[in-house]
Amino acid sequence: SDRDPGPAVSWLYDIVRGSIDFSSASQLIQFLELIRKDDSIQIVKSKNRFHKPTLSGYRDWNLQFQISSQDGTKHICELQLHHKNIKELDKELGSHKYYEFFRKYYAGSTHTLEERMEDLRQICEGGELNVKFLREVVENPLEKERMYRLSDLFLRHVNDYQFALVIANATGKKLEPDEQEENSVLFSYIGEVLLHQGRMEEAMAMYSRALEIQEELFGDNHLQTAIAYNNLGDVLKCQGNIAESMEMYQKTLDIELQQLGEDHPSIAMSYNNIAGVLKCHSKLNDALENYRKALDIQLKVLDENHESTAMTYNNLGDVYDSLGRREKAMEMYQRTLDIDMRVLGKDHPHTAIAYNDVGDVLKGHLRLEEAMKMYETALDIQQKALGDDHPSLAVTFSNMGGVLELQKKLDDAMAMYRKTLDIDLKALGEDHPHTALTYGNIGDVLASQDKSDEALEWYEKARELQHV
Repeated sequence: SDRDPGPAVSWLYDIVRGSIDFSSASQLIQFLELIRKDDSIQIVKSKNRFHKPTLSGYRDWNLQFQISSQDGTKHICELQLHHKNIKELDKELGSHKYYEFFRKYYAGSTHTLEERMEDLRQICEGGELNVKFLREVVENPLEKERMYRLSDLFLRHVNDYQFALVIANATGKKLEPDEQEENSVLFSYIGEVLLHQGRMEEAMAMYSRALEIQEELFGDNHLQTAIAYNNLGDVLKCQGNIAESMEMYQKTLDIELQQLGEDHPSIAMSYNNIAGVLKCHSKLNDALENYRKALDIQLKVLDENHESTAMTYNNLGDVYDSLGRREKAMEMYQRTLDIDMRVLGKDHPHTAIAYNDVGDVLKGHLRLEEAMKMYETALDIQQKALGDDHPSLAVTFSNMGGVLELQKKLDDAMAMYRKTLDIDLKALGEDHPHTALTYGNIGDVLASQDKSDEALEWYEKARELQHV
């Protein structure tokens, strides 16, 4: 407010933004000279990133300049001046996503940035993981804020869930039993890591312990309790306990509506969760309505290019696909993939989900070679990020088996379904709906191979689970 000229709002630089591509540096310099000589344009700020490139190495020239409209109102706009060859190379190498990653990771105060730089320096030595340092951290934990930060680095940025879990468990050594609220936070965090690993029973145990503490400390109408209900709903849904998960999600939504109002990102997430349960009950139009409610909120309070918005586009794609509206589904899935690539990068598990979903639509159109390429890309990401036994890999192997089955490559399809079943039994257990689906898929292949008796055995296994 103390800036001159005008109030602080007039110093918003880039609400209106444009860009120009130049084929040579001399053309760019000539344009700058024209701008400088124009009396109607006042340059407010000039940033020469050819001299000082961004973290990703990208180079351009940014101008913020003030222009006057006919009624005398002044506006500050941004103009980005690009060298055509550099811009094309940036697109080819995908360097902007690395810039976005580091900008997000280093967001915050200078002190926060210094702390995160120190974390990275400690865990990486010569470009490799510093196992000695991590072992010392586990045996002799640092202050709990630092331990959470290290664990979160592995969970959300490195996608190494086992290291995240080991560090999180070690954090418990810094807590006393009577520190109830701190312990509930830790239980919830460990539950989240376990859920990422597909260890459902252990995740349920952690989340249940957190809920007990939240209800004791805050009662059953507090936002912290709502988070605990939501976490339990996530595990119950993954376990196939659909009715119980709906109960948890509805409790969460009721509390959030009372405490937050209608236009909050958490409300959008609850609508997403409830829609997911409705979809499981084949109430597709009701699911669509709730996903649209979620998207309306996210576009209003977040951004088109936000990972939560990407998730909702993905969920809408699932419903449209189930309704047989494949073109609309493809549109939603492509939006999801575009956002995930920009925001999360090409090696993130959520990006793998988007590749899987695009593959599903292509498979529905019998574009089988293209579908298989999507699934193979998803599998490559998942194996690097999640290991070989995560439930997400079971989904991808199953999808690949479906393509091979349609191509009449029955032995190869059976091999994929066997890989799927191994993960299902290990990560989800014998009673999970996805295990039943895999039994049915194996039965289909056996039937196609004229092995009727064996096929019936597998169909019976699937039927028994579906009945349960």
